Amino acid sequence: MKITMKRFLAINVAMLAAFGVAATQASIQDGRPLVTASWCKKAPAIDGKMMAGEWDGTAQVTGFVDGNSQTFAKRQSAVRVMCDDTHLYLAFTSPVSDGASLVAQVKDRDGLVWLDDAIEIFLSPDGKAYYQVVGNSAGAVYDAKGTDATWDGRVQYASGVQAGSWVAEMSIPYASIGASRPADGETWRINLARDLKRPEEWSAWSASTQLHNIENFGYLTFRHAAPVVVMEDFVMSKDGKVSVKARVCGPASRAASVDATLAAASTRGAVFARTRHLNLAGGEAAPVEITADLVDTAARKVVFTVTDASSGEVLARALLSGSAPLVPSTVEMNFAPLEYQRTGWVQVDISRMKRPLSNPRAVVELVSADSGVLMAKTTMAAFKDGMGAASLNMAGVRPGKYRLIANITGTNGTGEIKKEIELVKPPDAWVGNKIGITNEVLPPWTPMELQGSGPVTVRCWGREYRFTKSAFPAQITTQGEPILSAPIRLIARQGGRALQAVDQSLQVVSSSSTEVRLSSKSMIGGFQLTTNVRMEYDGLMVFDFTLIPGVNTTLESLELEIPLKSANARYMHVTTAETLTGAGYVCGVTGAEPAWT
Repeated sequence: MKITMKRFLAINVAMLAAFGVAATQASIQDGRPLVTASWCKKAPAIDGKMMAGEWDGTAQVTGFVDGNSQTFAKRQSAVRVMCDDTHLYLAFTSPVSDGASLVAQVKDRDGLVWLDDAIEIFLSPDGKAYYQVVGNSAGAVYDAKGTDATWDGRVQYASGVQAGSWVAEMSIPYASIGASRPADGETWRINLARDLKRPEEWSAWSASTQLHNIENFGYLTFRHAAPVVVMEDFVMSKDGKVSVKARVCGPASRAASVDATLAAASTRGAVFARTRHLNLAGGEAAPVEITADLVDTAARKVVFTVTDASSGEVLARALLSGSAPLVPSTVEMNFAPLEYQRTGWVQVDISRMKRPLSNPRAVVELVSADSGVLMAKTTMAAFKDGMGAASLNMAGVRPGKYRLIANITGTNGTGEIKKEIELVKPPDAWVGNKIGITNEVLPPWTPMELQGSGPVTVRCWGREYRFTKSAFPAQITTQGEPILSAPIRLIARQGGRALQAVDQSLQVVSSSSTEVRLSSKSMIGGFQLTTNVRMEYDGLMVFDFTLIPGVNTTLESLELEIPLKSANARYMHVTTAETLTGAGYVCGVTGAEPAWT
């Protein structure tokens, strides 16, 4: 026994709620692709050449899905399907890359044909047993009933290259697959695949997790006098536009009316549905072209359906679906951890969306990548100029891998936009520990010294601070050199004028060997200003000031001026949240803590 290779598509197909025109056949409402085959007047010659008029007016499918990228295959195949009372006929056309030749190393029957450039057909008349036929460009054929390659399907097969396309034709006798002439309206299961070697890729008409699983096959319906759908193109461009191009051929015996619908859905329901109605005289053919933009729709499924307007019967269906939005969102999200505060700052930018949301809001969740457990949650209730921001409580978040997920909604019916980024929190044993915290002065530093009560002089190792009536230093002396050209001061702007604070009092709040605290009161532009400063023995100064407005007082701006002497102002260092959290550190720098990534 020869065992055929079982391969898997790297695509997780999310079965979303059905939408579009409902099919009357209950058996085909699961969202798989469908083709309706009509009876031919004359059987085609199986010679690997699609002669003029030979396959005209027969159904054609396309819209093959790449097994790796989860999107429409870059090199689309097209397959013609028709039948008569004894055989099913199929004709593949597949592009051949410029300068490339088809790989056809297998010459023997029932060899490993799928390892070459090959086409594959999976067929199940009863939905229970299935048959597989694989052919390469050298004419070698592999056929099997399930995985039993001893079965001989008496398949007629031929291939050739025409105008830059590989053509593979075949006929399959009904009798060889345990079937008789199909009844009008009878439905079988079918799937079609293309194996490409240069470059290495493969695609399938009905995307699935396993090609040999009948439940993942599409549908083949037989009709004597129904409209025939010729799918010419079903693609999605790099800029997120999906387009379909087809021709609908009416039956020669009667007039027909059909509805062609291109629709998309997200996890929240239908995104759009665009329908073209066609009235066809007997034997008339009419084109259908529909294009839609999927950018920022969060669509996870797009379906093209053609139905008989009078009966509601599905004549053709092609689709693409996935577990994530088919087109990446233009939404951006950033995260800045503030470890020392045990919080994180989340910012969502929707300003570049093609379809702006009305009254947008966002719910942001931090979820463990391993367990899926919700660790933290916050809400952005309002956006300004397309920007939203919120603080995220990180107190209970331990080091590890996480997913930050923003679900953004609006009131204009565009559905939910989902943005997700991955985060890794590094070990943070240093946060909140008591190591190194002491009330002792550590060498080589020296104890703090306080002199006077107003003016006040404060000294620490290598530095001296002098204060007059304000808690902002009037002078700072470092290693015997004064570095200020004027006292540090606040400047308020009110009514276009610059105002300085009028200092009223300065007092010593506390003094010890490790720190000195001062406080001052001032008036500036009708505001009462209270300034507190804490100085520590290692030279650290922390300022905290409070403004209390008077009656009907406003300020346009408030500036803190530190007038350094030009000789001491040659370099500038700015401390930001990024440097405080380690997010800007480069790996390998001495003393750098691991950063969030």
